[in-house]
Amino acid sequence: MNKLHLLEELQMPYQIKISNTENSVLFLTDNKKEIEAMIQYFQDIWIIEKPKQTDTYLTKIKSKGINQEEYTKIIENLSFEYCTKLFYDMSSGYKYEDDNFYMVSKDLKLWLTIYNKINHNILFLRINKEIYNVHLSQMIKDPINAKSLLSGQLLLHSSAVSLFGKIILFPAQKAAGKSTLLMSLLNYSGNYLGNDSNFISVEDSSIICKKNPHCIRLGKETVQYNAILKEFFSNIDNQNIAKMLYANIIMNGKIQFVPSALAKIYSRNCIEKDGKKVSFIIFPTLDLTIDKNEIVQISSEEAKSKLEECIEDADHRICWLPFFEEKTLYEAVRQISNEIFKKIPISYKLKYSGDVNEAYETLKKVIY
Repeated sequence: MNKLHLLEELQMPYQIKISNTENSVLFLTDNKKEIEAMIQYFQDIWIIEKPKQTDTYLTKIKSKGINQEEYTKIIENLSFEYCTKLFYDMSSGYKYEDDNFYMVSKDLKLWLTIYNKINHNILFLRINKEIYNVHLSQMIKDPINAKSLLSGQLLLHSSAVSLFGKIILFPAQKAAGKSTLLMSLLNYSGNYLGNDSNFISVEDSSIICKKNPHCIRLGKETVQYNAILKEFFSNIDNQNIAKMLYANIIMNGKIQFVPSALAKIYSRNCIEKDGKKVSFIIFPTLDLTIDKNEIVQISSEEAKSKLEECIEDADHRICWLPFFEEKTLYEAVRQISNEIFKKIPISYKLKYSGDVNEAYETLKKVIY
């Protein structure tokens, strides 16, 4: 274990500070490409700055490559436990824990994430130069997101857009058309405020919406029936610009790209600023069998019931790094939910045909 402490103390040549304006982490690495990947992922969503000596951080994350022999010596005497649904994507992996360290890995032959319980720092060990984009970004997000929960912000399974100066929140479960609807409205001068998950909180009797860094994931049908997206992604050079560095444009059957690529797609800055009041909550359902959209206003009680389903969604939990006890986080979620339920704005149910033009016209009537 002394070897781990020595590795934690090593100076890294590359570093950046990543912040949601309220809390921040320091990311250090010996691989400049990892810095490039994280800047691309968080750009225009959270703040990326050069660290100052006076800065304070929730955690310092160090990514270090070591040779096979060193790596083997570190893990060979540790008793790892195989666990199911250990990670943010509900996949299985290996866990080790003692009084000082908590360790996890999806593939013990390749890498290991080590959380120091004493100083709250994280060490990511790898034995090659491959870039683990998703895992590194999750390591950066988890402590900030956990802190956000404890400060009165709720992570909600939703998408959000600014249209005609109004913030519209689309909470829904999988396959309800959240992302399809969001991208449809960006075609009509809407601004992006989040895809698949957002933070919401109560401020001055209003619900406030903030972004959670998240790749935009679209089904191939969404792209096929959206003229702007279809034209853009038909070009291989555009695909390379939009995808997360060192990843594939197609992941798990969906087109996945970083939000910062929206400026290229729409030839404008279309990412909305955080901290704006939610004017409408609209619960979408994508139904390709209907010819005309249907939208009806619902009561606060029905809206509360539907919100509860999205709050409990397992895909958007704060999961594998033990910055705070799980019980504490769940209690925070319960308290925030109760505050939000008291302030629910005008809410609607939308049955949506998938037609881009009709979606815009339907929502325009409601907003005006």
